[in-house]
Amino acid sequence: MTQDDAVGRGRPVHTLACHVPISEWQYYLIQPDQDPVVPDPSLSDGFVATAGGGVFVTAATESGGLSLTVEVHTTVPPVRLDAWEDVSELSLQLSEAPLLVCGFGFVPVVRIPFDDDSAGAYRLRIHGTNRDLAHSRGPVPGEPEETHLIQLWRAADQPALTLKQASAFSRMMRPR
Repeated sequence: MTQDDAVGRGRPVHTLACHVPISEWQYYLIQPDQDPVVPDPSLSDGFVATAGGGVFVTAATESGGLSLTVEVHTTVPPVRLDAWEDVSELSLQLSEAPLLVCGFGFVPVVRIPFDDDSAGAYRLRIHGTNRDLAHSRGPVPGEPEETHLIQLWRAADQPALTLKQASAFSRMMRPR
């Protein structure tokens, strides 16, 4: 089986894992040349929102950290909702700059790898779990309890979708 065959079956071409520091309930996906913009809360589904060409992700803990895995795909990965409390999809247009995961103060935590020019339209599927536990308990030093997965692939612009919203925290944060 070639790499293209494996990738076509939902396997990512790149996977990275990191710890994202959280402050003020959030982290961001932005391009290096971009000024971060906080979205209008009415545009959020209680978990994610696009703003100024970037993505704003709401964490369930005010401060501390969470575990993040990012997967870059060449095709649409299968939707798997079972292990996740919240799953949302949105589109993002990238310039030629890479995409960065940024924590508090918009300090880059990790650069998302691409094999080629990253410019173009992408679809992002963002998953979260242990959100209610993280919110009720707060941060535990050295043990990020909230876990996120971001899958991204090239795709035409589409409306944002909330595929699953099972955490009470995301429902509470959703605009009325």
